[in-house]
Amino acid sequence: MREQQLQLNVPSNYIAAYNNTFIGNINQDFAWVFKTDTWGDRIINNIATGNIALKDETLARTNFGNIADPGFENADEHQYSLLANSQAIDAAEVIPGINDDYVGIAPDLGAYEYGQEPWTAGCNLESPPEMPQMPVELSAPRYSNLVENAGFETRGLEGWTVSGPVSKATPGAGHDPIQMDNGYTRTGYGERQADRQRRGRSG
Repeated sequence: MREQQLQLNVPSNYIAAYNNTFIGNINQDFAWVFKTDTWGDRIINNIATGNIALKDETLARTNFGNIADPGFENADEHQYSLLANSQAIDAAEVIPGINDDYVGIAPDLGAYEYGQEPWTAGCNLESPPEMPQMPVELSAPRYSNLVENAGFETRGLEGWTVSGPVSKATPGAGHDPIQMDNGYTRTGYGERQADRQRRGRSG
């Protein structure tokens, strides 16, 4: 899907997209319930050659959007390192643990830091890493959601103390009932409906 390079459905919470290069659009849409709930989402330091369309609750800073040529080395050959005159150089904010090993007076926007060897994703079978690999202890990036069961997506209100009435979302016309809210928040109802459908097919 070339046009939508980053598609964030709604509701979504605490999604972090830092220092990426997208050849296309960044979009946040497709919601039946909780249509404005994007609390905690952070889209920062990215380059997008297409449009950037995000909900109001999403924190978006220092992104280049709708720029056909942000100063790539050779976009036709899919070489998205930055040229020396790119406006993306030194234009990003520092995010500890993500881009604090920058070159220059500040980090660069996008996936590649000017002046550093471009990294490659995936496995290199020609030069595989030495085995066994030892696990590396990683610290949680800034703004990570550290609250357990924060989205109530799979375990109802487990771990939470209910101190008042719970709310119920009413889906709009045409909404898939498997995704419908059950009166707790966003979970439970769809599982019961799916079980009923499975029992109906097996019977």
